[in-house]
Amino acid sequence: MPTESSLFLLVAGDHTAVTVALCEGTTIIWSDTESARRTGSMLIPRIDAVIRATGRSLRECAFIAASCGPAPFTTLRVVIATVNGLGYATGLPLVGVDRFSAGLFEPNKRTIMLYNAFGGDLYYAVRQGAVCLLSGCDTALRVEEYLEPYRENASFIGDGVTLL
Repeated sequence: MPTESSLFLLVAGDHTAVTVALCEGTTIIWSDTESARRTGSMLIPRIDAVIRATGRSLRECAFIAASCGPAPFTTLRVVIATVNGLGYATGLPLVGVDRFSAGLFEPNKRTIMLYNAFGGDLYYAVRQGAVCLLSGCDTALRVEEYLEPYRENASFIGDGVTLL
């Protein structure tokens, strides 16, 4: 059963790694990362190791948060299937978080996020503080055109920046 605590489990993956973190409010209590190539076989043991390292129990968590992308299909499938099973087994609610919304953005600053969608494509989002101005997925060449009006005084983040 969910508790009134702000403790939660976070499972997030991208094309290189999957991170498991036990968090309380905005503080990461303990985290561990595993290669995305080993996610299928190592995710449950990694979650167990993170929980045991803190001396806490998964049942103490208020919810389980999972990254819903953008990320490679297989990584997402393993993460979402795993947290879905944990949620079902524990009765904990699940919270999906997309990488374009998760993050702390400075109120008056423009941030351009680029993630490798492979095959020459990029996931992209332009944020002005908490407001998303533009997002989608397209070829790197088209994304470069879409971003032109937003480039000035912007911070670029993500594993797709080198493709632009």
